[in-house]
Amino acid sequence: MTNTREWSKLTKILSRDILARVDIDAFNIRVDGTEKGCSMKHLCGALGYITMMNALLSAWVIHDRADDKEIGRYVSIDELLEDGWVVDNKNRVP
Repeated sequence: MTNTREWSKLTKILSRDILARVDIDAFNIRVDGTEKGCSMKHLCGALGYITMMNALLSAWVIHDRADDKEIGRYVSIDELLEDGWVVDNKNRVP
């Protein structure tokens, strides 16, 4: 996905930190199935998530939030950030 816009530097830094640490709060998984991993958003408006297991394995696979299909696979956090993905803090459950 080619982007003409870009996320702020702070948003990218926070996203990198959350993903690198596998921040337990960001990966809050609920038994009712409403949260399956760390919520992600793309510049184009796509919404997805990364499972905790994938993050622990450094397998940066993004699944669609609506239907769980794989919509992105990256070899590094930097690569997914460069493609326009960041952590979606707005959808985190407190």
